[in-house]
Amino acid sequence: MCALACFFIVLMVVIALAADSALVYALVTDRASRRWWVVLLVVALGGPVLGWWCGFRCQYNLGDGRVVYGVPLSSAIETTRDGEVVGGQEPPFPGLVMLLDALVVALLAPVPLSVTYFAWREISEAIARRRERFLRVPD
Repeated sequence: MCALACFFIVLMVVIALAADSALVYALVTDRASRRWWVVLLVVALGGPVLGWWCGFRCQYNLGDGRVVYGVPLSSAIETTRDGEVVGGQEPPFPGLVMLLDALVVALLAPVPLSVTYFAWREISEAIARRRERFLRVPD
């Protein structure tokens, strides 16, 4: 189970790095407007903040007396009965798991922006082609 989780995290990081680098490359080569760069800066600064919260502050109740801490990897699981902690599980290095959570979420934060930019670029190009075809004067 741990090997699968590690593979999943590595896969998410590779996909996120590919999407993030493709976005930056596209913004540079397309000479994108300042608006896209400002949005990328906000997302790049907000990603680590969101990652820190997900890794160190996020907790959710599974409903059967168990509380899980940390997203996407759980850094601890506590079992409660009548509001008191009766047991729990914790990985050998919970701080490392929390830092990995923060890193993964920070790297995944710009991915929706990448999808939005590439979709916007394709739609803009399609509109420009249609406009060009419509405005073309026949010989």
